Amino acid sequence: MEKAIQLDQGLDIAHGNRGLVLIELGEYEDACGSLEEALSMDPEDPMHHNNLGVLFLEIGEPEIAATLFNQAIEIDPDRPLYHANLGIAYKEMDDWETANREFEEASELSKKEFTDSMDRIAV
Repeated sequence: MEKAIQLDQGLDIAHGNRGLVLIELGEYEDACGSLEEALSMDPEDPMHHNNLGVLFLEIGEPEIAATLFNQAIEIDPDRPLYHANLGIAYKEMDDWETANREFEEASELSKKEFTDSMDRIAV
């Protein structure tokens, strides 16, 4: 992980992946720095918004997480993961109605993604 960053300081994905590993290690402050660095390098990559949202969920800030997941959805509305994570944030805020809506959207998008991939294989 550090080697990838040493080899290419401008590789946003390396910083994002480092941030995810640091979340798993419970090193939240360092994780935030890595994730924010990735986001600053490529603010149009929805995964960077999503990953930063995961950090905020982990530290008990679902409102901030929801904002970040919504930003990811604005960039890429068809990715099931972002809707599922947004559902988790709303669940953490005890907004079960909105959470269920997001989980249902994630489920529908997953089905569509699967069907689309099967159609490509069948061709």
